Amino acid sequence: MKHFDLVGESWTLARTPDGRVARLFNERRGDRRLRFGEQISARIASVAPKQGGAFLETERGDVFLPSKDGAGLVEGDRHLVTIVAEARHGKLARCTLESGNTNERDALSPMEQWRASLPQPSSGLEIADLTELDHLEEALDEVLAPRVTLANGGRIQISPTPALVAVDIDTAGRNSRGRAQARALAVNLDAAKELARQAALRDLGGLIVLDCIGPLAAADGRKIRSAFLTAFRTVSQRQVTCLEPSSLGLMEIALAWQSAPISDLFYDDTGQLLPEAQLRIALRAVSREAAACPADTFELKLPDAAYAAFQNDKRHYIEGLRDQFGGRIDVSCSHQDRSEVIRK
Repeated sequence: MKHFDLVGESWTLARTPDGRVARLFNERRGDRRLRFGEQISARIASVAPKQGGAFLETERGDVFLPSKDGAGLVEGDRHLVTIVAEARHGKLARCTLESGNTNERDALSPMEQWRASLPQPSSGLEIADLTELDHLEEALDEVLAPRVTLANGGRIQISPTPALVAVDIDTAGRNSRGRAQARALAVNLDAAKELARQAALRDLGGLIVLDCIGPLAAADGRKIRSAFLTAFRTVSQRQVTCLEPSSLGLMEIALAWQSAPISDLFYDDTGQLLPEAQLRIALRAVSREAAACPADTFELKLPDAAYAAFQNDKRHYIEGLRDQFGGRIDVSCSHQDRSEVIRK
């Protein structure tokens, strides 16, 4: 296994046998997120049976403990908990109680938990040995794109909402012959398989609805459902439930949440790019230029918000840039909307 280390963060990718990225894992310096599988001490702040559980406090943020009636939960008590779903926009992290004392115990690291969530080696999924920054950028471009092209033409559009993830199939650009039902089945199968990979790659969870195209026979619905489940189990071990398409052509999928969506690292709940994300995108851009031109010096000009994020941990970022590129990169504030890499 090889991490792709960058200034202030690292990424690890897992690829399918045909070379496509199926999973992503990110770690950031100073990261205080409560990660999936982590064990931490928490104090019960309030028991809320009407909300279906209790709210707990940790040194790194609040978490929610699902419980039908709150039996045995006492405000003020401290417990050791395990994070079973990371926080995401509008939702607290969720946890379960661990038996034993309240002291934090040795547990798998977030990276080890992520590796354990990958399917067995027999699936063919492998940790990528990255050699170029472009490989990571291509994967991130795919994760953040609303539309994905299907292997045999056509595409799917993935639209997350607060209630569910809606997935639409567009057959534009797909050339196929034969009966309408056979053509519909072929594109629906391709869409179901691609959706399985995208759900795992993007760390999507909750309710996902695929709007299949018609005409659909009952036997076709069973094939589409089977195609999704088979494809998903090759890239993830998360709990999944999938129904056959309804009479309206809607296939409903319920995926257990674990990691927060990758998009949460980049955008806030209004769709605005986060300052920290803007900074890291800029650092990757200047790193690419500096690696390609080892004899040149560069200036990285950052927008106000990204520069403020840089200032929050300025010493670390400067040391990281010097360790990798000597003194060839300077960082300044541009007061513009976008970052800019200037070769001196």
